[in-house]
Amino acid sequence: MEERAALMARIEALEAETERMRIDASMEALMSLPLTVQQLKALVVIITGSGDTTAQRIAEVLQVSLATVSGIVDRLVGHGVVDRVPDERDRRARRLVATDRGREIFHSLMKEVDGFRRSAISRLEIEDLRALVQGMEALMKVAFIDPESTASGA
Repeated sequence: MEERAALMARIEALEAETERMRIDASMEALMSLPLTVQQLKALVVIITGSGDTTAQRIAEVLQVSLATVSGIVDRLVGHGVVDRVPDERDRRARRLVATDRGREIFHSLMKEVDGFRRSAISRLEIEDLRALVQGMEALMKVAFIDPESTASGA
């Protein structure tokens, strides 16, 4: 168990360092966005909501008031990244959907962040690449298994 704890600690440290490097690599893309962090978070909620996102949902996820969300959404609409559309079930309500421009901004940011990972992986030696694939496959096998059922495994 001692080795497991040491390896887990090393993985956490490596993940933190990798995340820092990914953020550094994507800093230019982040800074060039016409959106604030709160606006970007709201846009992500809207994009992942598949056309079924309300201001209430954004308020819940971001843990802010509806008044705050109203201002955020107004600015997102002003930037041309979000549209308010009538709710099919309730004509008084409005759903929030990302525009093509909003999805493009989000995907370009994700592409920039992903570019760092791809670039690093492409430089791995073939033996290290095989080991990475093996480790990722092992992780995927247990990712959705009840943690209690595998806790006794060493």
